[in-house]
Amino acid sequence: MPGAPRLDIRSAHDIVAALSSEDLATRLSICQAAAARPMHILAYGAAAKVDLVAAFLTAAEARESLPFRKAVLGALVHFDDPRVVELFRRVLLSSSESDVLRLAAKRVALDGSAESRSFLRERLLNETSALRVRCIAGAFTSTVDFSAAEKLRLVMAGTGRQEGIESWPRDNPESALCWGKELGGPFALHARRLLQTAGVRADLIALLPSWIGGADSDRAWLVTWGSGLFRATQPPSAVCKMLVEALSEQSTPVLLAALRWCSACPSAVPVELLQPHSTAANAALRLAALSAMPVEALDWLHVARTDSEPAVRALAVERAAPICDVAGTSLELSALMQDGDWRVRAAVVHALNQSGAAAIDIARAWLAHESTQVRAGALQILIDQGQERWLMDELLG
Repeated sequence: MPGAPRLDIRSAHDIVAALSSEDLATRLSICQAAAARPMHILAYGAAAKVDLVAAFLTAAEARESLPFRKAVLGALVHFDDPRVVELFRRVLLSSSESDVLRLAAKRVALDGSAESRSFLRERLLNETSALRVRCIAGAFTSTVDFSAAEKLRLVMAGTGRQEGIESWPRDNPESALCWGKELGGPFALHARRLLQTAGVRADLIALLPSWIGGADSDRAWLVTWGSGLFRATQPPSAVCKMLVEALSEQSTPVLLAALRWCSACPSAVPVELLQPHSTAANAALRLAALSAMPVEALDWLHVARTDSEPAVRALAVERAAPICDVAGTSLELSALMQDGDWRVRAAVVHALNQSGAAAIDIARAWLAHESTQVRAGALQILIDQGQERWLMDELLG
């Protein structure tokens, strides 16, 4: 160490004195000497019947500067003593410094005892800190006896073998618990990416037993992902069961994801489960529920007249178009053309354009309407229906 004071070590008491010196450089120097020649330093203690391991442990536990604490730990890592292993276990649970965590994990792993290995494996699975998990994962030299959950966690931490993950069995209870744990763990985003890129439909089914216990965002993601896997196709009964459970959720994100799935796959759940959400106070839930309802389930023009949300009113007009008698509802449609939101008015124009020739007669009659918005809509419909020449004759004649 450049500039470090020359140490004059003749006894164990000199080592203890150096460890407690007021001079930081002296304290750092004795730690470096212990790291370089641990057996030589400890021999002083054995000769004088002084517990130098305890002295270094006391220094490590003191509220000292980080450089000194790192130096003490760097010396202790070379000491073969159960108390040292116990210290590094505590450090592994409490430190937030990456280099300290790596040192602690390495020393606990070096102990080689069944107790230390069990401790590391337990922390590997149950730590919530991604940094701590990565440091622990990097300390393992052998994983031949690891469980599926532990191997998957190593993959998430970036130290396991990802090759072949596509062929891992995921349609059994053990795998379901593994993936469910990762979706709620410190590497949740990585777990999602792996499932999205390497997953198959069995993945989703396998996760069903554990999905309920996750956070709202995790459950909403799982439902959204499932909707992509089974879009426009009838999902398996286990997935339909999940949708039924999701529709009874109190969580808005989960409900929205489930309702949007139902919209893409209308036959997945009975319409009775959608109806309560069609009148929800939350406009986004109403819109999603109504989008999933079959056209014959509601009086859509009533919804268009009465709902407070413009997007819902526009949707109701679109849903009413295929089934309503355009000629018989001309008065209601003209009232909707006076809606304060352009989306509703655009939906009326689109709905009438779908009715073909009937729209032309209605639009011609609307040209005499007192409302500017109704007359503007009529002009748009006539243009869309190719009635420009008739309009020119009517307006110029």
